[in-house]
Amino acid sequence: MNRESDDEKNIYGDPFYYDAPFYRHGMPAEEYRREREYLNENIDIFIDGSYVPLWKQEKMRQRRKAMKGSMYERNR
Repeated sequence: MNRESDDEKNIYGDPFYYDAPFYRHGMPAEEYRREREYLNENIDIFIDGSYVPLWKQEKMRQRRKAMKGSMYERNR
């Protein structure tokens, strides 16, 4: 069996997988590991309530970029 399959089994076998504050349906194992590492490195922002998962930060960046583009088009 390849490493990725073993890693995914380990991730999905984690009893807290679906309860993780960064979990989203269909999240690949590598993304889960990256998010878990980010959370562990930034536990202070989780505790103070300002934690935003990496995938959500990226989604917000994309929306801001799209909004800026549409505002540019309206002002032409």
